Amino acid sequence: MKLGKLAQKIHRREYERQERERRQQLRNQTTVLNRSQYSQVPKKFKPLVSWTPTETEKKEWAAKMLEILYTVENESRILPSTCSKEVGSETTKRSKEITREESKSEDKSRRPAITYRESLPPFLMAASKGDISKLQGFVEKAKDMDRETTKTCSTTNEPRDAMKPADQKPKIYDNQHLQSLLNIRDRHKSTAEHWAAGGGHLDCLRYLYKLRANLQLSVIGTTRDKSSESHYSSSKKAGKARRRDGKTPLHYAARNGHVHCIEYLLEEQLWNQSSHQIPFAHTNTKHHVDEKSGEGTTPLHLACYGGHPNAVKILVEKYGANPHATNDWGCTCAHWAAMTLSKSEDSVRELCSYLSEHCGISFTDTQGQGHTALHKAAHRNNQHVIRWMADSKGDGGADLEPSDKVKAGLPDLGGHKPSEIWQNMGGNADFSQWMKTAMGW
Repeated sequence: MKLGKLAQKIHRREYERQERERRQQLRNQTTVLNRSQYSQVPKKFKPLVSWTPTETEKKEWAAKMLEILYTVENESRILPSTCSKEVGSETTKRSKEITREESKSEDKSRRPAITYRESLPPFLMAASKGDISKLQGFVEKAKDMDRETTKTCSTTNEPRDAMKPADQKPKIYDNQHLQSLLNIRDRHKSTAEHWAAGGGHLDCLRYLYKLRANLQLSVIGTTRDKSSESHYSSSKKAGKARRRDGKTPLHYAARNGHVHCIEYLLEEQLWNQSSHQIPFAHTNTKHHVDEKSGEGTTPLHLACYGGHPNAVKILVEKYGANPHATNDWGCTCAHWAAMTLSKSEDSVRELCSYLSEHCGISFTDTQGQGHTALHKAAHRNNQHVIRWMADSKGDGGADLEPSDKVKAGLPDLGGHKPSEIWQNMGGNADFSQWMKTAMGW
């Protein structure tokens, strides 16, 4: 049995890190070697050894997987507005009651695999599908529970406060259930607003933001909900940030090219009409066009990654997004466009040409690992981007100078040329040969 892709990938990255350090030492020791000679240095990479698990290990792994599936299934059935410590403890207790013997006897063929979207809590599921009526139903149930709680608290406090003047009696604003509903997150910390924005459901997005803003205004003595603020903040938390951390609904709207949601998030404000106070931006946090995720990714980066020329143009021309911004890896819009998910050759060429001609983005600059846009395109088998970089301006291409073409195809810090990366990622062998012979890549 071969080791999993993740283990092999981690092993490969560790080797490449050591290789970069060794090459850097060579650079510090001598100036005679040029970059092409670095790639001729003998490599020391040794792939991981295959292994065969024992029968005991197989049974233990199967039992563990079934226990996880049971836990996920039970949690997905819980009504979001009633998620409390008691419910959480019951779920944990139920998962612990499942014995290993029961897991072994379970017929796995009766448990069909479900997608990540299908495993979402019901409130997030409704937002992802744009079902505003279901969202409103969950909200009304939460409000009913809050009203019941407020009524109970008022009855309890009435004898104690009966002798106080009316203006000195404490006002109870118990929105615990509604607040818990709005703060439900999936495993990647995404809220209902993220799912609504990513799906392009403007009516749901507007409803959720207005609801959250009204909730903030209704809490006496509270200026901002710290739990929700931290989720929309672009500042890094202590420790290593994950790739998905820190993305806002604006990132998701740009990633999927939903221009109407982008315009809403960057333009519209929610006002406290009753008191005519300072306008409240969305959830007390105004979205900025260049706000960054945990690893420095901007909405413009994700619009390029999604392959949406219209969204890119609006972000740059209408809202002033910075096309030269880089993330923590040093990747520019060119690198993200090279990794685009778009399969349309016309859209890819339009996007790359716009970034190159109108934004002045270089497709030959390297990022932290020595990758140009060409390396990224080869890694994702994006033939349209590679063809665009090879073509002349008359053919609608990048019209790179000969020196720039050489620069784009130099080996990265790990000693890999774009054609090698293309072939290692399962690309067409004929196209890899064309990159080597015709382009020198």
